[in-house]
Amino acid sequence: DNNSYYVRFEGGSTGVYHDYARFSMSAGLHKYSIDATSCAETLGPISQEDVISFSAKGINYQRANFVLKVYVSRNNEPFALVATEQGTAPHIRYTIDF
Repeated sequence: DNNSYYVRFEGGSTGVYHDYARFSMSAGLHKYSIDATSCAETLGPISQEDVISFSAKGINYQRANFVLKVYVSRNNEPFALVATEQGTAPHIRYTIDF
């Protein structure tokens, strides 16, 4: 597979309880984490076989709710939403299937 892929991570706190979270992202060998109320980061390039992981865990309030979204772009094509998860400690694990 000669395609190159980039991964866009978007996450944020939602609902009544807004909180800082530790957002942890990985795509192949690329890894990044940040403590914030929201995040938007692009990692890559990666190959189709690489595993994509994204999680959030509240720092102060255990009842804070977070939403995570993962987008993938192939060969400079527009980013497409491929996974979303919501909850108090959401986690996405995804392998590119296109």
